[in-house]
Amino acid sequence: MKIKTNVAVLLITVVLISCSPKVATPPRADNFAFVFQDFSCSSIPMYVLDTASGKLVYTPLGDKTSTTISLQLSGEEIESIYQKATSIGFFEYPSEFVVPDNQVIGFHAPSSTYQLSMVNDDRTNDVHWTDDKLTKPSYTKADQLRELMKLIDETIKSHPEVQQLPKPEAGCA
Repeated sequence: MKIKTNVAVLLITVVLISCSPKVATPPRADNFAFVFQDFSCSSIPMYVLDTASGKLVYTPLGDKTSTTISLQLSGEEIESIYQKATSIGFFEYPSEFVVPDNQVIGFHAPSSTYQLSMVNDDRTNDVHWTDDKLTKPSYTKADQLRELMKLIDETIKSHPEVQQLPKPEAGCA
């Protein structure tokens, strides 16, 4: 009798799970693009990547002279960034993301400041954020935004043409 009950409960559970609505990520539109600006250690962005134009502007720390190179991200890189952005709800973030005081447990230096503008079909968002606070473990919005910025930053820096650019000063890469 107990086996029949367990099998029935298992069958009902499988049916309920398979019938529950799936939250699907909206498809990446043909016009998906973003502009990423990394202001690490400076008021002038070190990196400005515009995926619509396929250009990266690099300004080493302390320089006023920029170098512009062609930088095309692969389809897989674009898709990975898009998936991360949608999974964290990037299009719902406020234009100025600030960690609430009641979620701060400390600070870290050096801080990084980012600006990220994205467009996907008719949805757009532009988020500015200074990453200088350590947050409570239960506050995930800052961690998720940090992961997105880190993914974009690592994607940029993984390209051989970027690795050939002059290195920034220590501690500000």
